[in-house]
Amino acid sequence: MNRAHKEDNAKMQLRWSHSLAAIFHSFCVLVGMSGAVFAQAPSEARSAAQPPATKILFIGNGVTFLHGMPALLTEIAATASEPRTLVTKTVGFDAATLQSQWEKGDALAAIREGGWDMVVLQEHSHGAADRPEPMFRFARLFDAEIKKIGARTMIFQPWAWNDRYHTIVQIEANTRKISAELGAQLVPVGAAWKIAMKDFPRLPLLDNRAVPTPASVYLTATVFHAVITGRKPEPQRELMPGLYAIDAASLRSVAWEVAQAVK
Repeated sequence: MNRAHKEDNAKMQLRWSHSLAAIFHSFCVLVGMSGAVFAQAPSEARSAAQPPATKILFIGNGVTFLHGMPALLTEIAATASEPRTLVTKTVGFDAATLQSQWEKGDALAAIREGGWDMVVLQEHSHGAADRPEPMFRFARLFDAEIKKIGARTMIFQPWAWNDRYHTIVQIEANTRKISAELGAQLVPVGAAWKIAMKDFPRLPLLDNRAVPTPASVYLTATVFHAVITGRKPEPQRELMPGLYAIDAASLRSVAWEVAQAVK
């Protein structure tokens, strides 16, 4: 083979080498890009599966906000096997009624801020039992404002205090009535209390000062969670101080029972 022919072969081999290197580089780039796409896919799938935050405005009194019930509700929702992000705000003061909330104006201003998915109305238990007409009137007024912002009204059915246990019948009837009239979602906390007090009498829901116990706050939060999500409440890794796992399990079963009854 002459020298010129050898040089031609060497040049051809060099061109092939460069071409193969370019092809290999392009292949690596494509694989890298594909890898990036596939690496992002699970994250995107999780993001798509996670529903957007649900924004809830609570309007009530100590029955609503004592011991941080709304905060406990958000924690229960966030730690469930199918987590749900809840964002809550509470407008309330001790012994508030729907009438006093309306007249004070803070609750109405909070509704008109907009951005809420649900607005919870909680009447004083005495009013819900003995003087339902003011509850009906101001629930209607609030509901009209809630509908203007595209949110859903929820009626928080309060419980009957120990010395007025007989009034639970009136409370249940009156809260069911106004919920049906408004097309609102009833949250049957009072019904849950009635069952818990009957089936688990050793588990106090009020202390000797008539203040809700950790058990009662947990029961209330799990009823709300069951109604809002439509899912059976699950065990939590950490419970409120003073609440035992076996009691929490009993309360969750009650919450699920009453939530199913108002579907």
